[in-house]
Amino acid sequence: MTNSTTYIADQQRIFTISNENNNFQSLVNLFSIKKEEYGNFSCLNQTICQLDFDFYNDLLPHIVKWASDHSQSKSIEPLQAGTTATIVYTAAQARYILANAFFLNTRSGYGTIDLCHLYNSSYDKLSIERVRCLIEYFRLSSQQDENREISIERYSYKNELPDWNKQDIPIQSSKINIFTSRMEDANEAQGFVDFANKHIHIHSIIPSATQEEILCKTNVL
Repeated sequence: MTNSTTYIADQQRIFTISNENNNFQSLVNLFSIKKEEYGNFSCLNQTICQLDFDFYNDLLPHIVKWASDHSQSKSIEPLQAGTTATIVYTAAQARYILANAFFLNTRSGYGTIDLCHLYNSSYDKLSIERVRCLIEYFRLSSQQDENREISIERYSYKNELPDWNKQDIPIQSSKINIFTSRMEDANEAQGFVDFANKHIHIHSIIPSATQEEILCKTNVL
């Protein structure tokens, strides 16, 4: 089992593509697996066909460049279960990992970011939205600061928490702030707190709408 979260199968591969006249076959030719072994990637094709811009010639060359930038391949140690710790990486590192995942250049580790199932899913509507989300991420990432740092923290309380079944303390409504808009629009937020349920987490990317419990932590909490 790997001890790195990069999941890149071939960290030396340089992806190449023409600067113009690209199409779906140009994209498939970049995949690190054989098309006949994994289907026709029909869901991926449907997603791209619905885009309102020229994906193959305006965006695909950028993804090729990002996936080939192996200077971003610095290993990031994963957070270990049951421990309190923090990992930090840059937006450029995240983009490098996801660009290689987009071309299926990944291997299994702590979970998997293999997108084959998603690209070939028969759950068309949901799968299309997931693939579209990734493509829009690439589209917007060129406008962001590559040195922006992403911090992930894990807090493991172990025996520090009380037995909630035995608590009889009322919660004061004044301590609760309900925000009904998008969590990204909470301007006072200092961060997001994700309560991942270890009993349902599948450690892979599939056409699923399962939403983990996410709270927006604000200054008033």
